[in-house]
Amino acid sequence: MAKQKQKQVATKELIPSRYQNWIAILSIAVVVIVFFWGAITSGGFVDFDNLASWSFKPYLEEASREGRFPQWVPLIFSGMPSYASLLVTGNRLWDVVAEIFINISVVFGQIFGSDVARVLFFYILYGCGIYWLLLYKKFTKTVSLFASVVAIFSTYVITWVMIGHNTKPIVVAMFPFVFLFVEKLKERFNLLHFGLLVVSIAIMFIGNHLQMIFYGGLAFAIYLIYDIIAKIIKKDKPLQTLRSAILLAIAYILAFSMSADRYLSTLEYAPYSVRGSAPIEKVHKDKNQKQNQSDYDYATMWSYSPEELWTFFVPSYFGFGVRDYRESMISTYWGQKESEDSPPYMGILVIGLAILGLIYFRKDIFVQSLFTILIVGVFLSFGKNLPFLYNLFYNYFPSFSKFRAPSMALILVHFTVPILSAYGFWALKKMYDEGVRRRTTFWLIFIPFLFLFFAFIFSAVFKTTYLSAVGSSEVFKQIAKAYGQDVVFELQEFVWKNTLEDWYLNAIFLLAGGTLAVLYINKKVKYGTFFSIIAIITIIDLFRVDVRRMEYSKEQSFKEVFSEREDVYNFIKQDKSIFRIADFSVTPANMTAYYLVENVNGYHAAKLRVYQDLMDVANIEGMAGSTSQLYNPFLWNLLNVKYLVFNRKFEGVEPIYQSQRVAAFVYPNYGMLERAFYAKTTVVAKPIDILYHLKKGDFNPLDTVFVEKPISVQLTPPDTNSKVKFLAKQHEYLQLEAEASGNHILFLSEVYYPPAWKAYIDGKETEIIKANYAFRAIVVPQGKHIIEFKYHSDKFELGRTLSIAGNVVTFLLIGSGIFFSYRKDKKIRI
Repeated sequence: MAKQKQKQVATKELIPSRYQNWIAILSIAVVVIVFFWGAITSGGFVDFDNLASWSFKPYLEEASREGRFPQWVPLIFSGMPSYASLLVTGNRLWDVVAEIFINISVVFGQIFGSDVARVLFFYILYGCGIYWLLLYKKFTKTVSLFASVVAIFSTYVITWVMIGHNTKPIVVAMFPFVFLFVEKLKERFNLLHFGLLVVSIAIMFIGNHLQMIFYGGLAFAIYLIYDIIAKIIKKDKPLQTLRSAILLAIAYILAFSMSADRYLSTLEYAPYSVRGSAPIEKVHKDKNQKQNQSDYDYATMWSYSPEELWTFFVPSYFGFGVRDYRESMISTYWGQKESEDSPPYMGILVIGLAILGLIYFRKDIFVQSLFTILIVGVFLSFGKNLPFLYNLFYNYFPSFSKFRAPSMALILVHFTVPILSAYGFWALKKMYDEGVRRRTTFWLIFIPFLFLFFAFIFSAVFKTTYLSAVGSSEVFKQIAKAYGQDVVFELQEFVWKNTLEDWYLNAIFLLAGGTLAVLYINKKVKYGTFFSIIAIITIIDLFRVDVRRMEYSKEQSFKEVFSEREDVYNFIKQDKSIFRIADFSVTPANMTAYYLVENVNGYHAAKLRVYQDLMDVANIEGMAGSTSQLYNPFLWNLLNVKYLVFNRKFEGVEPIYQSQRVAAFVYPNYGMLERAFYAKTTVVAKPIDILYHLKKGDFNPLDTVFVEKPISVQLTPPDTNSKVKFLAKQHEYLQLEAEASGNHILFLSEVYYPPAWKAYIDGKETEIIKANYAFRAIVVPQGKHIIEFKYHSDKFELGRTLSIAGNVVTFLLIGSGIFFSYRKDKKIRI
């Protein structure tokens, strides 16, 4: 009888239950692909960060052809660690899990012939993770699907693919899977689930985004600690959660080992990067600031401000960010951050449902832990603006001080709110089943009316105040300087108009949602109708906001953007000698790397501190503090710059080459010094004084090399018999032939990086001296010698060994888990 009843129920289903999960996953993929179809079928997102990353494709291809793993890139900033700085990654064949995962995403992208689709694979995976987590929590398939889609299309999250932040979605995609497997392991230990937990965390590490990895780990820790304390209080088997916490810690250790080559290299690099050390000027002026301490001002750039919480409800209130204006993209953001691409908007009904779910299920431990994670994320994102929690992490949590942009902590909000919105649907279903008092339904209508009332008051009373605040912001002051006050007035009206439009439209959405909820609770509307309308309104709401930042190339692909400048670099590369260029004609500055030309400029958020100090202190007046360009002609000479490229022609100076396709003019630099040369003597000076000498250019580098400590041997000036020349020059290896008439100081115009660069004279290691603040020098004894500079990181080699071991253990775990699960299922069938 029971079987017959089940059969009758099954026949009533529109889609058979065994296909429903597959249909849900397909739906997630279809929605994502449809939204991005224009970008997939065109040139993709030719954005600043995307171009900066694509610039290194030929560099990686060259390394692959030569069978070497790239660890040093000489193509930007005169050279910097490429792998340790997380700039690029070569073929990590020893990390099998990473290779399999990355290649799956690559194949997915190839199906559509688009790199955008490759990145969208991670979004689809994220949606699937939310879906399966909520199914495990006993939510219906429709509600689970709703939460998965709104999680993907939270404006803050979906913008990443548009602006080239392609490592973030890899990490965040694994958040729900980690929660899912931790939940399963709380219920009972399963070797396969533990192995999959390790793989999920390992994929997070593959993403390379340390800040997002940290926030994920913080969320998991908060949940487990909260759950353990709650169960201790209730005396409800706390050991089960404690077991899960221990297993999670072991999984983290195993997952870290699988990427140990990457992160041990990064830890080795951190003290020498701008993220792990303070600017020399700050150290010089502030006696309390130590060189090896992170810079608080740098770390707290892009701190979210409490007043910007209003963008959760009215996305355009602070100007939105970058959006279309008069057929071009312009930033209308007027908040206190350095800049903004889009607001952290999640959908007005999504927030409403989340608040309802939070209130109704406030006694649920999982809901309480999600709310705690959300609150921690909000207060961490405030950074310097409300620093009591942020400073605690900054001062006491290892490596936290090396992160930049506290506003990234909002990912914890964007992860938890969609899940809480599912609880909102559940709350309404409970109200429907149990019946509620009119007072409860009153609030579902009153709050939307109140939101609409505030919109009327704001539009009627506060226009002058609002426009004044917009016009007095730093961003709009800069616009006034560049384009004039008339443009500012136009943009102010544009921002005001869009703020009102968002506010009124969201009030209508909220009122519609509240009315539908009341009708549903009072059994006036069926659940299917209610859910469908809410889902449609939410999709319209999110899509209309998300599409504002959408700017894909309809005409040009990445290759076409780079090919526009091909003639310029082909002209320069006719010169087969060793030299660098100083290119001021491209944005981002990394684009020259596409043609394997060494540039003194570049773009990277974690460059070497010594090089940033050159740009901070030794740049010409007016350009101090540049994060990408060196303008000092004295440094051009010292850095072996042979050609200068500008985007304009200078009056009275003829370029040696002019591009026929873009604004690019090549000029010679006649003062260039060779990449390696002997100097007559050394002078000991303080680091800050050496930088001042470089800025003023008040010494002859062929005569004097500034050092920070005395040389232990007696030096003799070179004579006409003293010679040096390059025999081999590769990215991680330099070989020179030297002849010295005495003990000479050999200056090498290569960036100083002591952890990995080693020098050898006739096979015997010799000290690399920090010269002219940011460069290398060695003492060459009398006679003929072969000099070698080799890049070798002991941390990398140790990490590679650990990675192999971690992969072996993980595959054994998964293999054993599959075997035991199969045996168990076989016994049950018997």
